[in-house]
Amino acid sequence: MFNVIKTIMQKNGVALRYQAGSRVQLTNGLRTLNNTYTNTQLETKLNAVGWEYNILADSAARTGTTEAVFSNGSWTIAADRPVAGSVIEFEAIVRCTGQNGTDTQTFAVRLGGVSGTVIASTGALDIGNGEFAVIKGKIQIRTAGGSGTLVAHSEVGLSTAGLGLVALGSTAVATNASLALVVTADASSAHAGNTSVLQEFRARIAA
Repeated sequence: MFNVIKTIMQKNGVALRYQAGSRVQLTNGLRTLNNTYTNTQLETKLNAVGWEYNILADSAARTGTTEAVFSNGSWTIAADRPVAGSVIEFEAIVRCTGQNGTDTQTFAVRLGGVSGTVIASTGALDIGNGEFAVIKGKIQIRTAGGSGTLVAHSEVGLSTAGLGLVALGSTAVATNASLALVVTADASSAHAGNTSVLQEFRARIAA
């Protein structure tokens, strides 16, 4: 038993409380946490059990030739939270809601905002109305700090095609600043008929 001094979050209707230095066991499916943590360490571990960011409705429709973030397609990771060995997981589904002729649309996941590092990209798609892209990936922080590095891999699947695998080699990342993990879209033409929405987006730090 341990003394309850703080409630940090609520998952599946159950409030999670802890005291720094307490030994805590938390089991959820395949994952069991059983160790002694500081407040910050335990909060990170408890967050990792479920998705920390998970949209519950489609985004506003996106159109235009300038790459931009979907209205609900941004999750900010606090400065200094990622450490060496941290793994950031994400999943996104982008659905085409309009396509003009042979114009193309491109969907991407970036770390560091709309001008940040491309972690995953569909490339230019001649995609039809109602078709969708599924993007999944993991980012591992190899070294932390202002001159940190990461590696990453991703999977891109289309509703009309097979799965593509992409790996990103060692890349610079500043973990001492906040990092926005974003899902973006842009079209090859500004035609009003080229539209898409972010249907699902979830992310977490899993380690």
